[in-house]
Amino acid sequence: MRHPPLDYLNQRAADRDRFGHSVHVVMACLFLFLLPFGPGIKAVAFAFLVGWACLRLWVTWPSVLRIGDSALTWILLSQAIWWLLSLIWSVDRTQGFDEVGILRLQIPLIFAMWPILDRFSALAKALAVAVCVVSVAQLGQYFGVQWLRDIGFGSAVWDRPPGFLHPSLMGLLALTTGICSCSWLVDRRWKLRLFGALVAGASLQSILLGGSRSIWIATAISWPLALLVVAIRLRVIRSANSSRTKLHSRSVGLGLGLATIGFVLLVGLNFGQIRSRTMEFWSEFNQSIAHPEEHSSIGGRVAQIHVARRLFVEHPWRGVGAGAYFEIAAQTFRSTETDPSDSNGKAETQLQSHPHSALLYTAAVMGLPGVLLYTVFWGVLLLQSLRLARFHVSDPGIGSFNLVLLLPALIVGLGIAFTLDCQNLSYPGMAILHLVCGKVIVGQIMLHDLHTGNEPPVRLEQC
Repeated sequence: MRHPPLDYLNQRAADRDRFGHSVHVVMACLFLFLLPFGPGIKAVAFAFLVGWACLRLWVTWPSVLRIGDSALTWILLSQAIWWLLSLIWSVDRTQGFDEVGILRLQIPLIFAMWPILDRFSALAKALAVAVCVVSVAQLGQYFGVQWLRDIGFGSAVWDRPPGFLHPSLMGLLALTTGICSCSWLVDRRWKLRLFGALVAGASLQSILLGGSRSIWIATAISWPLALLVVAIRLRVIRSANSSRTKLHSRSVGLGLGLATIGFVLLVGLNFGQIRSRTMEFWSEFNQSIAHPEEHSSIGGRVAQIHVARRLFVEHPWRGVGAGAYFEIAAQTFRSTETDPSDSNGKAETQLQSHPHSALLYTAAVMGLPGVLLYTVFWGVLLLQSLRLARFHVSDPGIGSFNLVLLLPALIVGLGIAFTLDCQNLSYPGMAILHLVCGKVIVGQIMLHDLHTGNEPPVRLEQC
């Protein structure tokens, strides 16, 4: 059965409900702006966003029905169902219900954003402004502004100012906006290039101040990939060989050169922090190998890797169930640790409620089916984003550096961050991942519409 193109359905809905569409965009931007701040206010913003999306179903339902046209949607749904089913054999369902509550940022978030994902650039800018604001707050915390420390995340280590989130969560948001800034840095409009430079600097400063090593690794890999995509795109644009293109290329080159100088300066100013955190990692890692009984941050993570692996080996087919990781893993620690237990009778050691890795958590909690769904999801997401990016890179038209070009680099960065930390249980991590996933699904469906010749024609710039 041939469907009307997705962009046509979205545009028709926007034309029939202009006020509702405008409010929808503003509410989505507000939600993303609030992501780096406290949990309560952004939860309220998300509830209003979902509610507004439901109220607009009278005009958006033909478009919303096409969410199911993508394999990614069904993979996500399968993950959610298996995660919920794991509560049946979990020994700690209270914690399990708390963990699976993050599923509200999976299909529901894609549904809420679906009719306005053609405004992806505006959504990214809203998040970028928030990161810039929090970056200033982090600098204030670093230099001892007491009221900023009082309302901050509550870290006792103020040489790693967290802003208003855990450093790894704030770092993930900054990683995202830093990659998006690569698109703005090479835009034709000088105001947007200036904005991109500010966002790039604020994002890098936030990442360096936060001191999250997992985000540092993700940034070191994904940001160069983003710049490589930009360089390839510039070469395609220059092939047009017009004077206007040459002038644009020179201004872009100047902007990238200034951004590189700023990058070097920021890294130099934070070199002590980078060196300290790197040396701490190697020292604690070697200590955990030589003296596993001694406690340290890295030693705890190494121990939890072994615990997660053991739980997966002992429960390979269905895992221990959502919420049960801590309760069952603590039994292993009780048999080897001599520390006193807390008031709840759980081992008071380096053990946490997750193994600091989304992949390890999935393996321990959801077993082999969960691991397969997890790896298939990331593989399909990356392949589809590469297909979209390749389509846009090869377009010789002069002008837009569409953010779709940078989706593969962003997905690589998110994948590394999720692998090195349990971002799948975090509000910001799941929100960003499924916003990106929704954009990939939209682009995939639009490309399918283009290749099947659906009428009216697909507007390629909306992919």
